[in-house]
Amino acid sequence: MLPLAYSWTLEIKGTACNSI
Repeated sequence: MLPLAYSWTLEIKGTACNSI
């Protein structure tokens, strides 16, 4: 299981990639 902070960072990066 990933730490909450790490999971949150991946989610933000994924959202940024989808926006571009």
